[in-house]
Amino acid sequence: MESKTATKQDAYKPRWKHFHPQSTVWVKNPFDHDVEFQVADEYDRPIKYVMPKGKVSELPGGAVATLGVKRIVDELIQNSPTDKGRMWDENVRTKFENGDAEAGVEGIIIREKQAPNKSIPSTPDGAVDLSVEDNKNKTEEESTEKPPEPEEEFPGVKQGVKQEAQATVANLPETAEIEDDE
Repeated sequence: MESKTATKQDAYKPRWKHFHPQSTVWVKNPFDHDVEFQVADEYDRPIKYVMPKGKVSELPGGAVATLGVKRIVDELIQNSPTDKGRMWDENVRTKFENGDAEAGVEGIIIREKQAPNKSIPSTPDGAVDLSVEDNKNKTEEESTEKPPEPEEEFPGVKQGVKQEAQATVANLPETAEIEDDE
């Protein structure tokens, strides 16, 4: 007998779009006022973020992008006469996030740079292939490279030291005779 919980997904389902911490999101502020929101850092200190009115802002992924997009979409839904009571409807939120030409709504997410994908091993047993390409190409490339040119010292550094040393030597008295007291 199969367990009913085995097919059941996690009980928590977010009501708004979440962004990966390594992604980057470009968001347009459609309002005639600055949008401000706060996100706490790992030490629980609140950091205030401001998206200027009418401009596109680059938001780092994770909580900053998630809460920034949520803040604008929430306000757009509250200002919409037809969607006012449907704050948690995924279709309504997606309409304002990505835009909907039929409804005449321009999306606020201009572009999203996705996080790098995890590499999945190509072998069925899960082994990772660590082989490298043929080394003939590398040795040919290395042999055709020119040796680096020697670095030049700052101009005048040694000259200035020599001139100062010569001036010091010129000020010294000539060799004195040493008298032996015997």
